[in-house]
Amino acid sequence: MTESPVHTALWPAPHASGPVDATVTVPGSKSVTNRALVLAALAAEPGWLRRPLRSRDTLLMAEALRAMGVGIEEQVSSSSTATGGPDTGEAWRIIPAGLHGPATVDVGNAGTVMRFLPPVAALADGPVRFDGDPRSYERPLGEVIRALRALGARIDDGGRGALPMTVHGRGALDGGEVEIDASSSSQFVSALLLSSPASTRGWRSGTGARGCRPCRTSG
Repeated sequence: MTESPVHTALWPAPHASGPVDATVTVPGSKSVTNRALVLAALAAEPGWLRRPLRSRDTLLMAEALRAMGVGIEEQVSSSSTATGGPDTGEAWRIIPAGLHGPATVDVGNAGTVMRFLPPVAALADGPVRFDGDPRSYERPLGEVIRALRALGARIDDGGRGALPMTVHGRGALDGGEVEIDASSSSQFVSALLLSSPASTRGWRSGTGARGCRPCRTSG
């Protein structure tokens, strides 16, 4: 006997019954928000991040920076811009401070958090422990670890080249030249570029494996 096929009910997509006249605010970018948080945390003076994307990854980044001593105040802005227009919406005020441990960073499964913050932790004074979801243990991180070690950082990862791990910051990182293979993730390069200006001499990194384009950074 032939069984009757099972028909899956289709989702009834909403539709307008007439012309649409609306104003839609485009949400922020998770990637840009997390990059901006790192840059603002390493800046010399407090700054503002306006209309950040509020997501699990960005909240994890903010909490991690707070754990290392950075002040992040979440506010709702109702000020005016320089051109006189309204500048309403959420705004985060980032207040740089001396980075320090001991601290614990929960990366969740966010690639930006697990890759952008180890260089920041290397600039902190004290140990910073990184852990996250079980899936985060499988994601590529080895090139960031290897590059930071080449620049003088001390990292305990049990030889895995992956999470969990502890970065033993000593308050500064001299910098220098390092080569990385960014074929697994372009975030490896971004991780070094974001923190390079905060090091003593800047970091010069080249990506030369498997067709990666070279880059140079300086403080």
